[in-house]
Amino acid sequence: MLRDFIKLMRPHQWYKNIVIFVALIFSHNLANLSLTMRTVYGFVLLCLMSSVVYIINDIKDADNDRKHPQKKKRPIPSGAVTKKQAGLFGLLLFVPTVYLSFMLDKMFFLGVALFFILGLGYSMKLKQIFILDVIVISTNFVLRAFVGGLLIQVPVSSWLILCTFLLAMVLALGKRKAELDMLKNRAVSHRAALGLYNSDDKRLLNIFITFSLSTLFISYAIYCIMKGEHLMMTTMPVALFLLFRYMYFVSCRKEICASPSKIFKDRQMLAGMILWIVMVILIYT
Repeated sequence: MLRDFIKLMRPHQWYKNIVIFVALIFSHNLANLSLTMRTVYGFVLLCLMSSVVYIINDIKDADNDRKHPQKKKRPIPSGAVTKKQAGLFGLLLFVPTVYLSFMLDKMFFLGVALFFILGLGYSMKLKQIFILDVIVISTNFVLRAFVGGLLIQVPVSSWLILCTFLLAMVLALGKRKAELDMLKNRAVSHRAALGLYNSDDKRLLNIFITFSLSTLFISYAIYCIMKGEHLMMTTMPVALFLLFRYMYFVSCRKEICASPSKIFKDRQMLAGMILWIVMVILIYT
């Protein structure tokens, strides 16, 4: 039973909250132990609030998730945890997370509250609205970066915010494409908005992905140039490799895009991400 409750929290998706460290790293503060620990605390609280949103989402979508080849294995759709048990567990996570967020920093608390409200809106209704669903997902990624800046009281570059937003768009659109390919005729019954992404043999969705991907790389290149950090230019080939590798997944490894956490099991992708992170840390430390 304990294992099922842990699965309900989806710890394998907590990697998304790493974005909170963007402000710390790019403001040259990674070596500041006080600010680093403060960000680590914020990361933990953000992970717990993410889990609350996931639990609410799973309670609401339990019936639809039973039609999905992968989501049907989740604790609630599989019957391992009842909706009532999940609701009580979510409440037990929510209350201390709200309290500790407020005690850590009032501005951080407001950011986390907005993160929760957006996540709740997405679970309740917004994920069924064509285009708006991926915009909400991307906005929540930006919020993760923004609250990281609030926590250590440093501004986050507008270019980094743009890159974060566009990266989330690419990942969300890639997931939509994978879901369409895997679910086929069952896609609309699982999520109504998928039917609109399927228009004209998915050509519209391919255009969205290509536009987001191109804009992302151009924005990242402009950021590297405008920062005046010449060494940042050396990260561009690695960034390009990671983006092209993901596009390979979109076209040929759809099961990875449908469950983005599987990206970390791909050795080439993992090596590229580690290399990029190490390069950025060395440049900004």
